[in-house]
Amino acid sequence: MSHSAKDEKIFEFFKSVLKSHVDEGGKVRFDKLQGILTSLGRKIPEERIHKIRKKFDTKENGVIDYKDPEFLMTIASINVVDVKAIEDAVYSTAFRIFDKDCDGLISLPEMRTVLTLFLPVKIQQERELVETIIYGMDTQKDGEIRFSEFVTGVKEADTFNLSLYKEEFILAAVLIAGFFLYQIL
Repeated sequence: MSHSAKDEKIFEFFKSVLKSHVDEGGKVRFDKLQGILTSLGRKIPEERIHKIRKKFDTKENGVIDYKDPEFLMTIASINVVDVKAIEDAVYSTAFRIFDKDCDGLISLPEMRTVLTLFLPVKIQQERELVETIIYGMDTQKDGEIRFSEFVTGVKEADTFNLSLYKEEFILAAVLIAGFFLYQIL
């Protein structure tokens, strides 16, 4: 099965995060999985952890094959539930992987992919909100997002922020004013 370039970057991200949790023997243990998921802003019940372990720990040795694409896709499919729980090292890892030319910048199209790793599904489903978040991150208005803008944007994305909709409010006010003027004249 071939994977898209986007999938490869997502696999690389999750491999890097999991690899940062290896023990002295170079293994990632299943008993660390809940903590790893929490560092990614993901939480699942213990029974789901057991199902994942049953599926991927076929040797029953308690070790994760953190390079297994199916395991990585399983982890990627778990919904983000707590953006504030995402560790700073996780942001750094994602930015490093998606910064194609290592210039400290990620393009707006690439940021759409990165945000799928960090935003809860309820936010991802609102396409206009995602676009507003992305364009809000681009404080320089140059089509590139810097690391600090990225982290701030993701952390603020989980809270409703009226300032994100400033342009929409201005447009609505102009439309309402125009309507009233039309009615009066």
